[in-house]
Amino acid sequence: MLKSLKHWTSYFYSNKNSRLIMMVTIGMFIIITITGYSLYFSSKSVLQAEVSEPQIHLLRIGMEAVNNSVTAADQIGVNILLSNLTYSFLNPDYEMKQVELTHLIEYLDNLTVSPLVESVLLFDKTRQRIVGSTPYGYSSSLSNLADQDWQNYTANMSTNRFTIVDRNKNLLGFEQKIQTITLFRPVVRDNEITGIIMVNINKKKLFDKIFENYTSQTAASRFVIDGSNHIVYEANNSILPQDRIAVALAQEQRNYFDYTDGKERYLISQITSDITGWKFVSVITQQRLLQQVTLIRNIVFGLSLTSILAGVIGIMVTHYVTFKPVRRIRHLILANQAGPHNLDHRELEDYFQKLTADLSHVSSIVKHNRGELHAKYIQDLIAGRMNAWEMQDRWHRHFTDWTDLPMFTILISIDNYHQWASPYNDEDQNLLWFAIKNIGLEWMGSRWKIALVERDQDLLLIVQKNSDNQDLQHLREDLAELMQTIHNLLRTEVSAAVGSEFYSYTELRNSYLQAELALSYRLYSGYSQINVFSEIAEGTDIPSIEGQWKQDLLKCLEGSNVEIATKLLTTLQDNVIRAIVHPAQVLSFFQQLMDSLNAHFTDNGLAKPNVLRRYNSFWFKTMKLDDMIALFIQVYQEASQLLNPHMRSRDFLVVQQMIQYMKLHLHENIGVPEIAESVGLSKSSVNTIFKQEMSRTLYDYLTELRMQETETNLAETDLKIAEIALKVGYQNENSLIRAFRKHRSMTPGQFREIAKKAAATETTELIQ
Repeated sequence: MLKSLKHWTSYFYSNKNSRLIMMVTIGMFIIITITGYSLYFSSKSVLQAEVSEPQIHLLRIGMEAVNNSVTAADQIGVNILLSNLTYSFLNPDYEMKQVELTHLIEYLDNLTVSPLVESVLLFDKTRQRIVGSTPYGYSSSLSNLADQDWQNYTANMSTNRFTIVDRNKNLLGFEQKIQTITLFRPVVRDNEITGIIMVNINKKKLFDKIFENYTSQTAASRFVIDGSNHIVYEANNSILPQDRIAVALAQEQRNYFDYTDGKERYLISQITSDITGWKFVSVITQQRLLQQVTLIRNIVFGLSLTSILAGVIGIMVTHYVTFKPVRRIRHLILANQAGPHNLDHRELEDYFQKLTADLSHVSSIVKHNRGELHAKYIQDLIAGRMNAWEMQDRWHRHFTDWTDLPMFTILISIDNYHQWASPYNDEDQNLLWFAIKNIGLEWMGSRWKIALVERDQDLLLIVQKNSDNQDLQHLREDLAELMQTIHNLLRTEVSAAVGSEFYSYTELRNSYLQAELALSYRLYSGYSQINVFSEIAEGTDIPSIEGQWKQDLLKCLEGSNVEIATKLLTTLQDNVIRAIVHPAQVLSFFQQLMDSLNAHFTDNGLAKPNVLRRYNSFWFKTMKLDDMIALFIQVYQEASQLLNPHMRSRDFLVVQQMIQYMKLHLHENIGVPEIAESVGLSKSSVNTIFKQEMSRTLYDYLTELRMQETETNLAETDLKIAEIALKVGYQNENSLIRAFRKHRSMTPGQFREIAKKAAATETTELIQ
């Protein structure tokens, strides 16, 4: 039998046709196997990216919520740091009285009104004493304090901005320790830590609300891990032990990656907070995720084995007609193609090589997310971050299926954004915005070629005609249906703007600017409208709003004249509509007016109306003129309710006279005696009245005015420090330097250098 097998093998290899069939069979096996595994790994990568994207999105929402809470807690620390009571408590040369300690405890209690903040403590490192909000109070010795754990984290504390740790604390009368998050902010004087501010954050309230509404078909476990790989918080952990998670994160820094413990394969997604330094991690099993893909891979591999087995059997049984399968394959390949049908063996091999290249090309396209490539290209093009060659090259690579037909730019914007956003938290706003993007992509993508980009709080669409029959009217109709769909599904009103038609990517940026200008005319046209740039008639004369309007409106605020302010605003509205003032002029005027109103309340130590506390300059871009005027009327009405009782008091008027005198005579060497003489009162009386009304001493207020004027001159002029000293009431340069270093923790020269660098950076960003 061996002799027979040897004879058949010799005959087989001596037959050229049989050898060719075996080569073709092996080639098909390799092609199918490579293609199968290529598709398997491509599909696996795409699935992991698709699954990881919402996981990372949810982690980012949670991270931003934690960052906001930590930033709010840090702001409490900053407020304590800037308080005069803190300065007095940490001053080694001053011993606070009992009533001052009581005021300090009450001040700390007021800072813990947020349910997120459990308590606030201030530690005097020099005299080893501590004061805190209720129930801590004042303790002259650390040994009297039940909570001792915090000292483990402050012994070697650096002078960084703040440190945040997860620790256990003891409560008075309880043996069991309670988990808490503590933010430590050092108080630094002359490069030495003289005190420490501690803000204890409720750990359960910080994290539970973030993860309680997360749902996922993949049953993800989520963790928050600090810089030392200590797990700060975990949710739904039934997948992977904590020690394995730390090992996995130490090995990888990518946003998502595979990890296996020898039994199960996991997909781990992670992001890192640049504020807390914590990692937010999601872990899911891939068994269900890759089940179908693995099955397809096994089937393809089985088919590959079957094909080679069939080839071997075919050769053994029918090697005398070896070219019949070759002719059959050639017939199937070329049946529906034009061209010659008499390919020889070499040409057939070339064809299979081309087929492999085509499959590899298709696989590479699957790996890339076209939408992200389009968005990045358009962002760079608008920002001018590409040269002409790169602009052309990337356009032809990323928009291969786009033709030479005309294109349009479209901006879609939510109307009256602050009113729309007020009922929702940040997470709900992000979900609604995500839904608007998907609706826009699906709706317009079914009718036009489309690329979608997010621009601030607007949605930018680049659309191209699918045929010559489509025109601006068709686009307007499709946009109207899209806006109605968004309103019906999401109860959200949006406006749209369309730039001029263009044919080349080089004209895209200009068309975008036109759409942006058209959108600004929402100020006059109102909400849920489609503004087309070509239909906007701009005159050659550009009317503006006189500065006297602003001065008159500020006087109304100072005098609490709501009725006059309302009439002025109504008249201003009529004049703007009549003159059709350019929207940019209107937005600039009202933003400056709102900034001035804000500054009035801040400079005079007055409580702000609720609407000013939430104010964001972006609001005006999304409002029509009627709502803008109504917003200012609301500000004046709320301000009147806050100011009227305050302004009727004699002491308030006296304080305002003192403030006015200080501002007018700031360049003179004035002090408390001169200010008291200007209002006809004694020095002790003006000090008492000013402290009661402004919650700060008269001397501190005068010094702060001088510091603010000094900062303005340092940042905006090239005057010498000695000249600035004379302008702000100091007799010589050294006096100003000492005062500035004391109140700003740096010299005037250092401040001027920082201000110039910041101005240069801002100028660069504006140019880009």
